[in-house]
Amino acid sequence: MTKDRIINICLTVALIISLGWSARNYLKYNVIMSYKVPTESMSPTINPGNRIIVNRLAYGARLFNTPYDSVKCGSITRKNGYSEPKRGDIVVFNQTCFLGWDTIAFDIMKYFVKRCVALPGDTFEIKNAHYFVCGISDTLGFKPAQDLAVYSDCCMKNFGPLYLPKKGDTLKINEENVSLYRKIFEWEKGGKIIQKDDGNFYLNGDSLITFHVMRDSYYFMAGDNVLNSLDSRFWGLVPEEFIVGRVDWIY
Repeated sequence: MTKDRIINICLTVALIISLGWSARNYLKYNVIMSYKVPTESMSPTINPGNRIIVNRLAYGARLFNTPYDSVKCGSITRKNGYSEPKRGDIVVFNQTCFLGWDTIAFDIMKYFVKRCVALPGDTFEIKNAHYFVCGISDTLGFKPAQDLAVYSDCCMKNFGPLYLPKKGDTLKINEENVSLYRKIFEWEKGGKIIQKDDGNFYLNGDSLITFHVMRDSYYFMAGDNVLNSLDSRFWGLVPEEFIVGRVDWIY
């Protein structure tokens, strides 16, 4: 075997190994992820100790403007996926409420898994513990648990109707909308909204604001275990940019 042939073989092997590691890392960080579920908020669909495989490619992988393991804030963009979130999808997303229920905040290391029950542009309502979207006759969420919740005193039985804003919507900054969407407005504007004695609203007390064009779209996420789940009923809507991916396998 000639010297040149030996060199070519070594280069080919090195290339194959390099491509293998690249493919492994791409699959690990861009296509699929595995999580162990610690709580019963999605029982009986997902029980504590179950593992889930999350498809990050379905909705499109996210890109951050800061290192992967240290994102606390900053812009988030998403590559094109081959599907959009649907009502009924089980979704993993970053928690919105780890700093408190009155604030939306982002941390790449904090996650929830819930079922999507309402989409951007939907008008969502809870009536007698059952979930409804205006104009949609489909069963939403885990109905057996909603049936049980009718007879319980420990969960929200009536809520809404609430419109879920979508990207590009223009919403007035008035008392009604601020009471409904204050967290969202403040998250998107990056400051506090204050109403002064003149009845108008100001960003950080300085800039008069009369309307807001939505930067993101928002989802209502609910646990299948209706009687024991902290979800959008309590801490509000989930921004699209917080969504990690769709749960495709439970084991």
